[in-house]
Amino acid sequence: MQYTINKQLLNQFTNTHNSDSDIKAFRTYTKTCQDFNILPHYQIIESSTPFYNLSKQYDILIATTREELHNAIAYKKNQYYMFLHKKRDSEISKSCHIIESNNEALSLLNKAQQPSPTIGFTPTMGALHNGHKSLITANVAQNHISIVSIFVNPTQFAPTEDLDKYPRTIEKDIELCGNNDVDILFIPTNETIYQENDEITLNPPKKMGYILEGYYRPTHFAGVLQVVLKLFNLIMPTHAYFGQKDAQQLLIIQKMVQHLCLPIKIIGMPIVRDSDNLALSSRNVYLNTQERKKALAIPTTIFHLQTRIVNDGMRNRKILKQEAKEILKDLEIDYMDFYTYDLQFAKEARECIFLLAIRMGAIRLLDNLWIQ
Repeated sequence: MQYTINKQLLNQFTNTHNSDSDIKAFRTYTKTCQDFNILPHYQIIESSTPFYNLSKQYDILIATTREELHNAIAYKKNQYYMFLHKKRDSEISKSCHIIESNNEALSLLNKAQQPSPTIGFTPTMGALHNGHKSLITANVAQNHISIVSIFVNPTQFAPTEDLDKYPRTIEKDIELCGNNDVDILFIPTNETIYQENDEITLNPPKKMGYILEGYYRPTHFAGVLQVVLKLFNLIMPTHAYFGQKDAQQLLIIQKMVQHLCLPIKIIGMPIVRDSDNLALSSRNVYLNTQERKKALAIPTTIFHLQTRIVNDGMRNRKILKQEAKEILKDLEIDYMDFYTYDLQFAKEARECIFLLAIRMGAIRLLDNLWIQ
């Protein structure tokens, strides 16, 4: 028996459904299509929810519970499947290929399984700035469905740390996400994430989790891994975006994904700096004018090392570290050195990261340089 199928277009369709052009086409389709009855974003959440009006104002799905989150993701997936259906219908009548064997038919039918949309996820604690914006814009550009979470996670704060004082700017955060075409914004309560007082916990690797930041904040990474894993399981993203400024956190999350066999691609995004070159951080608001001026020795150090390594070819770790100490001589250094991607001391400034933490008043400022 012979079967007729458009083999060329099927291959093209299967191979390009996650391409940049496909993602752009899908986003354009959801904004402009008039040929099916689809509710505006804000109409799939209850009008009694806290962020209903902001959801309507910025045309962004805002979920605060697990059920709302799952409904929002299902809604966006349905949009995508309708887009695929229309795309296939427009191509079905083109030139066809004759299939003459069952094996060939099975092979092509397997290819024709409905592709799933890519889901990008950017977890944050809010107080969003241009550093977060760079993660969000990459997420939106590279995925069919983009999700951002805002949750100030209590388990990554020690009792003596600034949980209650951590900056919260929720309306501005919603505006930033809405203006940058985020599809779903997840703003859970503590009760949504942590349902019991005696929860299962997750410990970081012993060799990576209790040095550097882990030395000064010994419970920090256990809390980070716990909440990130919960969010991954709730959202089930294909891609997740983290800033390289928190280098140790990024490396440990990559290890968690590897060790727990999670089907997620972790994408580290470069540090974004303010106009004076200080690395953007939500905690920078705590700095007074004098502290901020002194803190500029931090990016000066980073750029000095970059010039010495790239332009001068200097790879001697001891020499570079001594030059950095000289620039930072008026600041209180918590740690400063060159580390491998497994957070062991690097022998030279090659294929490693220069990690730096400075204590400035009531806060600690982190910066780093990723070295090829």
